[in-house]
Amino acid sequence: METCRGEFDPETLQILTRAFDLAWRYLQRVLEDRTAEDRERLTDIVMQIGRSGDRTTIRIANRAVDKFREETGGRFRSTLISERRSVDQEIVQVQGGA
Repeated sequence: METCRGEFDPETLQILTRAFDLAWRYLQRVLEDRTAEDRERLTDIVMQIGRSGDRTTIRIANRAVDKFREETGGRFRSTLISERRSVDQEIVQVQGGA
C-alpha cells in the first residue's frame, strides 16, 4: 500500500491497508500460486475501491477479492461459498466484531 501515500488521508490509508491485509491473507489461502504481481494487482484494486469512497474495511476486502477473482478465476483452489463465509467470519473477529 506504499503507493497510496499522499493520495489518501491517514485514516483512509489505515482502512485501505487493513482491507488489503485481510484480502491478501484470504488470497494466500485460496490461490494455487502467489506472485509479486498478484500483490501489486490487489493493491491497485484496493486503491480503486478506495477512490470510490467506500470506507468499510470488510466490504473493501471482499470487493477486492471478488474483483481479483474475476480477473484470475482459473488460479483459485476450490472456493466454496461456505469457505468464503468462514473467511468473512474470521475478518469480523479480526475487526473486533465490527
